[in-house]
Amino acid sequence: MDLPKLALALAIPVAALSSPACSIPADFGSTSARTSAEDSHFTLSNESAIPIVEFYIDNKSTRGKNILDKPLQPTESRRVTVVAGTPCVSNIKAVFVDGTSKKDAKVDVCELGGYTLGNGAEDSYFTLGNESAIPIVEFYIDNKSTRGKNILDQPLQPTESRRITVVAGTPCVSNIKAVFADGTSRKHAKVDVCELGGYTYDN
Repeated sequence: MDLPKLALALAIPVAALSSPACSIPADFGSTSARTSAEDSHFTLSNESAIPIVEFYIDNKSTRGKNILDKPLQPTESRRVTVVAGTPCVSNIKAVFVDGTSKKDAKVDVCELGGYTLGNGAEDSYFTLGNESAIPIVEFYIDNKSTRGKNILDQPLQPTESRRITVVAGTPCVSNIKAVFADGTSRKHAKVDVCELGGYTYDN
């Protein structure tokens, strides 16, 4: 084969490899690009102690739209429709009547089946520790069901720790507040007390 023919033979496969027909789409393998071809449904359940007043499937097509026509009361369930064309992998958010909220990111709402918000049927616990220099004399899990109730039966001294019971039915996302013997206090908002495990105050 002479040199011009050899060059032509090599050029053909190289050109084929660089052809646009061989390119890979930018969203190849991306679950976020998948949308529902037809309406799908899941059951939203409220096992918390307070009503859910807003619920969002948060993506570009539904952002800012509350899909609850009326509050979802404790122990109630409701069928939620995922409209055809909705991105399957979306963020979801529930807002409770006390203003607290719960968010979950990248949930496949097309395949969800059911989603329950609540605290479970059993008590949960966390360890409250005091690594400050002064006793903690009061401690509050602040929500509508426990507001104003100091749950320390006696002061928590420096270096001490104590197991705190979160009674079944308590809203998981609550504000917590510690009051010290010198009158100062510390507050933390929207703490998930059901999943807390441990909480320590230091200097």
